[in-house]
Amino acid sequence: MNKYFILPALFFTLFIVAQEETKKPSINDFDFESVSNPALLLLDETPSYINTPYNFRSLALYLSSGFSNSNVALELSPYWVVGNNDTSYRDYRGIRVKGDGLSINPFKALYRNLTFSAGYLAKQFDGFPDEKRTVSLGARTTFIEVYGKKRTAQVVDVLSAIESDMEDEALNAFIEFFVRLDIMKVDENICAHKDEKKQEYLAAAKSFLERNPQYTDRFNAEYLVDYYFSSACAAMEAFYYNPQTIKPIFRMDGAIAYSLLFKENSIDAQTANRLGGWVTADLALDLPHGGYFHLLAIGKYINDGFLVLDDGGYTTKTFWDYGGKVSFELRKFQFSYEYIHRQGSLEMYRSVGNVTYQLSPQMSLTTGFGKDFPQENNLMTLLGLNWSPKLAIKGFEK
Repeated sequence: MNKYFILPALFFTLFIVAQEETKKPSINDFDFESVSNPALLLLDETPSYINTPYNFRSLALYLSSGFSNSNVALELSPYWVVGNNDTSYRDYRGIRVKGDGLSINPFKALYRNLTFSAGYLAKQFDGFPDEKRTVSLGARTTFIEVYGKKRTAQVVDVLSAIESDMEDEALNAFIEFFVRLDIMKVDENICAHKDEKKQEYLAAAKSFLERNPQYTDRFNAEYLVDYYFSSACAAMEAFYYNPQTIKPIFRMDGAIAYSLLFKENSIDAQTANRLGGWVTADLALDLPHGGYFHLLAIGKYINDGFLVLDDGGYTTKTFWDYGGKVSFELRKFQFSYEYIHRQGSLEMYRSVGNVTYQLSPQMSLTTGFGKDFPQENNLMTLLGLNWSPKLAIKGFEK
């Protein structure tokens, strides 16, 4: 099959996702994203310490604000930006034939969920009289995710419904026709500037209907072009923002991060460093009327050089964090509570509640409140906004 035909056909199949009835499992619904990536999490500057995000974006911008600082971090996903070999949503989800049925590859997310992050913040760390500026780098991925037979069947049922609804002979014939005319350019600019492209596609539609009069009882040229754009652009939107509201029963994520603190708040000043690595497990149980109840656990190693002595010097200590989290995920809201104990050369804990509201498929708002790790001034109140801008997908326009 012509490789340029695969893409618009894929986009057309995907737009049906957004039309799914609420009684069916949907894969184009709201997904919860909190202001929690490794670059900020290493610095304890996130509403949620225990986090396993599902819907990774090509590029995500994180903005968070505490009492006296404004911080920013970026997170980048190579799967969307660098490229990938997937040509269908089934490939993206890792659906494969196993025995007499279908299964979801438990290791598919190793690359699909791989992200790199960078952050900058000014924060008053414990023991310092004033704020210190820091920069951080981080990476994370999903080691394994297990769906089980029931949830695999739910995902497959949704995709099967999409595929059965896309069999529109006229639209597929039209797509194949103008692909042969070499006017098909699969990128986001088609949808962003479709009014400017319309005349070009109208000429192709008129030529197509002249050669295929069997479709003139359904379409005139303008209606056919509008039908194509409404279908393909809705599908492209669904594929850019590919929420996974059918969650795996179990998943395990891992992350690593490194941060530098500028001792004199100058780029050429001496620095202290902090290194951390952690593993997070998530067990998602079905709630009776929809949504999920999550049980999460975390184990985290930190080598911390941000510790100040009484004489103003710096020292480095190692400690472990471990704890758990319970979370209720209901429609556009997520409510959670987490407790983390810090053990080693330091003994302290973090006890925080979170509320996340999904403003749109591209934007969510998160609040955190409770007690943070520091022994003094440990009242925590954070408000976080996660916004994922639209970017063209590299790798799918081949």
